[in-house]
Amino acid sequence: MSNDGAKKCGCNCEELHLQMYALLDRELTPDECARLERHLETCPECRARFEAEADLRKLLRKCCCGPAPKTLREKITYSIRVERFTITER
Repeated sequence: MSNDGAKKCGCNCEELHLQMYALLDRELTPDECARLERHLETCPECRARFEAEADLRKLLRKCCCGPAPKTLREKITYSIRVERFTITER
């Protein structure tokens, strides 16, 4: 992976890899997104990795559209209740 694009965009491959999921999930500020997207424009290796992750997410959304199993939903609900109780006890 090349860091040649780091001078142009202000980030490097390692930073992009650390922030890639937040970028895909739209959890970053517009400025952070723009900076990382500039890096993607200048680094083919990072662009390929980013596009592969985006494609995987699209495939999962397409294939995994049914409801979660009942036992999984129950475990998640229980975990949320425990966490809420823990937070209120602090």
